[in-house]
Amino acid sequence: EMGKTNLRFSAEKDPAPERVAELSSLEPTNPFYTPEYVAFRTQLGEFPVLMLVSDSDSGKLMSGCTGFVRFGRFERTLDIPSRPPVSVGSEDSPAVTMWPGIGAYCRSEDITAANISSFSSKAGMIPRLASETLRKARYEFVLELNAEERLRGMKKGHAYRVRQGRRNELTLLRTRDTRACAGHVELMNVSMARRLSRGEDVGLVKLTNSFSALLETGAAELFQAVRGGEVHSSLMILLAPSGAYNHTQGTSAHGRECGAAHFLINEAAASLAKEGRT
Repeated sequence: EMGKTNLRFSAEKDPAPERVAELSSLEPTNPFYTPEYVAFRTQLGEFPVLMLVSDSDSGKLMSGCTGFVRFGRFERTLDIPSRPPVSVGSEDSPAVTMWPGIGAYCRSEDITAANISSFSSKAGMIPRLASETLRKARYEFVLELNAEERLRGMKKGHAYRVRQGRRNELTLLRTRDTRACAGHVELMNVSMARRLSRGEDVGLVKLTNSFSALLETGAAELFQAVRGGEVHSSLMILLAPSGAYNHTQGTSAHGRECGAAHFLINEAAASLAKEGRT
């Protein structure tokens, strides 16, 4: 039919960094589609696979997402951290090809369980899938890194806390030094302990090699609010060519008193914006 696009699904195992970068160029604000993030998951012992939809005539890449396979003693699981940005629409929508393709891949590779998440996903939705056992609704908040947009949407109380942090002579430190991971996790657990005291159903965090692997591969960077050599608040942020994603964070008791958390988010956003991220 004139004007109709013929789409083809492919699952590419162990993709080259250049191929991952091609996918990343379609969604430059998504850090789960970068070569660095794929290298991070590979370093953890997982096996990467790209789920791609392309024009079968020209070969042009239309849409896709990253997936990671883990092998256990009795199971083989597929994890898709950020669902593909496809919406069900016309007959030639990538969604029509993508979701059946992922299902076919799972059957052909004897995947026993697939977990599809929506971290940093902007468009589309996960349709009802065959053999689906669990679905959870979740929300994410998007912060514009542009200074004018960021400050316009900031509540007065938050703006006060940012100024409070500046008055307390906090400064922003960015680092990929893996030795800083222990302090980051310690601050995370200070925050978790506060939530536990309020009756929230959360657990404490263990210092695993995943934190250092994120820094070593360049998939993430630590942003910290520091004064006098002491870290009062810490963010681990996943990086994409044009965006960023808050992975984990924590703030000390004193940091809460001196505005460290609000100060850090604002200063991290400003620093990322200077690098051209939006």
